[in-house]
Amino acid sequence: QGAKDVKHQTFKRRLRLVARNWFLVLVGAAVAVLVVYSLVLKQQASLTVKGTKYRSAESYSQIVNDILGQSWLNASKVTINKDNIASEIKKSIPEASQVDVSVPVLGSKPDIKITTDSALAIFSNSDNQRYVLSGKGRVLLPLGESTDNLNKLPVVSNKTGINLEEGQQFLTPAQAIALSKVIFQTNGSDKVTYEIPIQPQEVLLRDESRGNYFVRLLLDPETIEQQYGAYLATLVNIESNPPNEYVDARLADKVFVK
Repeated sequence: QGAKDVKHQTFKRRLRLVARNWFLVLVGAAVAVLVVYSLVLKQQASLTVKGTKYRSAESYSQIVNDILGQSWLNASKVTINKDNIASEIKKSIPEASQVDVSVPVLGSKPDIKITTDSALAIFSNSDNQRYVLSGKGRVLLPLGESTDNLNKLPVVSNKTGINLEEGQQFLTPAQAIALSKVIFQTNGSDKVTYEIPIQPQEVLLRDESRGNYFVRLLLDPETIEQQYGAYLATLVNIESNPPNEYVDARLADKVFVK
């Protein structure tokens, strides 16, 4: 009877050991599944757009999600290429001045924040196609694709002879600041148009309410307001004999009129 009891106890211990091992295996497998699942990313972003929204929310989401779907590497928190995603978004959304891509600890959607440039003017290209020109001098999306009503913005015509495309730099940021100061001086009037000639550091301003002539200004943010002020002062001085062709106020302290 004693031998039978020993065998029975030994069997019970082995059974408990097997059960415990299987439990540990099952727990380990469950943990492994949870870890793998926690690393999986949906190719669908949690998207935030700051600044002017030139497109619908659906359009922004579609562009971003299509980019996420371009590579299987973006389906894992371990292998996702955040820098490449940000670069591709900037290419596809030229109004995006900054793109931040981050991976959530618990969530399954990449967090993407897009900051857009503000609109300065309507950019009329050499082929007469119209785009949005940013406050930093970049050519953004075609005007017709913008959901924001920008038709009252002043028109800046590209007369350099070089046709530009979406995302390309037309003016330097400093030149864009100078242009914005002139636009402010004219109160953003739709009677005033601007041409950028072959010398892209200059602007030719035409104000149809004042006459059929142009004003040549240098796109220097430090002196542009003085140049414009000198032009207005000159108009007062020559009121009885207004210009027929141009006013050159680039030097500010010396204005030439023809």
